[in-house]
Amino acid sequence: MSSFLQQELSSATSSGEKNGKIARRRKVRFNLEVAQSVADQISDLQTRSHSDTKTDVIRKALALLHLVVEETEAGTSIVFRRKNGREEVLKILL
Repeated sequence: MSSFLQQELSSATSSGEKNGKIARRRKVRFNLEVAQSVADQISDLQTRSHSDTKTDVIRKALALLHLVVEETEAGTSIVFRRKNGREEVLKILL
């Protein structure tokens, strides 16, 4: 797993405490205007992924996209293996 993904997922799933110290990160505020369907997807993913906030959902999604882009650029194929053993290569447009 890439260090970026580990860092972002750790940040998204932890309370901000690392090695007994509160991690301090410079924050930037974004105001997003999205279609209702996108807002509904984020809310659904917040529930299904057990994320505390919508920001956590977006952070996790960005970390995953970052990993996919890195691996794709490195020539790696990303494969989904179904319960029945069938494999499907992820196709992504970059």
